[in-house]
Amino acid sequence: MRNLSIIINIMKKKITFFNFILLFSCVFSIGCEGYNCAEGVVIDALSKEPLDSVFCNVITGSEEIYTDSSGIYDVCNNFGGCVPDCADIVVEFSKVGYKTIQLENPGTDSIYLERR
Repeated sequence: MRNLSIIINIMKKKITFFNFILLFSCVFSIGCEGYNCAEGVVIDALSKEPLDSVFCNVITGSEEIYTDSSGIYDVCNNFGGCVPDCADIVVEFSKVGYKTIQLENPGTDSIYLERR
């Protein structure tokens, strides 16, 4: 019985050590090298209709797109958002006749643009 107890204690120590090494490698090897994306629909705040041709500019990156005929946008920002303290994604939405807005980490929410 004593041998079994010794073996169990050794196994516990090995498992604890392995878990520590795994945790250490995960914490220190994760960087900001991932995508932080935003997608959704841009909508007219008054009519609640989707807006096409809204310019979506990722301020914290280099991606620029226009919404499609359904008001849908889908943008990503390299090197941000995967761990705390990494750069967030900031997207500017603009269209002639509407107020321009900038949103940080818009996620998957609908974006409502107000007319000027």
